[in-house]
Amino acid sequence: MRNSKTVLLTFASLIIAIVLLMALVPQLGYIQIGIVAITIIHIPVLIGALSFKNYKLAFVSGCAFGLSSWFVAMTRPSLPTDFIFQNPLVSVLPRIIFALIGLYLFILFSKLFKNKELLAAGLSAIVATLCHTIMVVGMMYLFGQSLFPNGFINIIVGIITVNGWIEIVLAGIIVPPVVMSMHRVFKHVQID
Repeated sequence: MRNSKTVLLTFASLIIAIVLLMALVPQLGYIQIGIVAITIIHIPVLIGALSFKNYKLAFVSGCAFGLSSWFVAMTRPSLPTDFIFQNPLVSVLPRIIFALIGLYLFILFSKLFKNKELLAAGLSAIVATLCHTIMVVGMMYLFGQSLFPNGFINIIVGIITVNGWIEIVLAGIIVPPVVMSMHRVFKHVQID
């Protein structure tokens, strides 16, 4: 049997490294197409959160996502809305909550759909990504409305109709098979 703490630490380090790589390399984790920025960093975060059903790993994955988002907004803002993400309540907090929501949804759906973990992982990824979009857009509205007094609703509608659905579909397609593979590989590892 493998040492569970070593496996967990190694996997957490890998997720953090992937998140940082995706955040720091332009057009890798935050794909900007004109005035639309599609985030795909949520995918490794969900994989990290769901793979071991461990709240510490989910929290660390969410922190890495949020802090990298905040860092990118501080160091290379390219869209007008990036200035809103310089507030950690917009860039960090929703990402931590998102990872934890994904984990607890996966635990719930795994109990509801016994022996159908692929379905549980897919539903968890989809619902958690939807929650992420709602939380981030809500915080943007709360803290960014004064920056864009005339056209802020158009920005919000654009984010929800374009970014949100693309991110939801990608999470629903990519996360479940990867998480199931992780479960097969580490089925003998008990994580506390």
